[in-house]
Amino acid sequence: LESGKTEAVVAGETNSKDGSVYTGGWRNNERNGFGCQAYPNGDIYEGEFRNGLKHGQGRYRYATGDCYSGLFINDLKHGQGVLEFEAVRSTM
Repeated sequence: LESGKTEAVVAGETNSKDGSVYTGGWRNNERNGFGCQAYPNGDIYEGEFRNGLKHGQGRYRYATGDCYSGLFINDLKHGQGVLEFEAVRSTM
């Protein structure tokens, strides 16, 4: 690439050795843009990635049915978000 230019985000899918599956945007051989990461334990993250990490708005649904929606920074929940518990939803 020429100096000062970045690679475009392209869509793709990959299966990791640990059994996780990622479908979404790629740039510079890392997860970037919007994507979905499914983990072998049944957890699923849908949202924004930057440089291979959860970064931006996203939703993390645990295998238990609990769900966190909010901001992620460098792979960690950050700031305000909403955590819904499956046990509460199923009794309403």
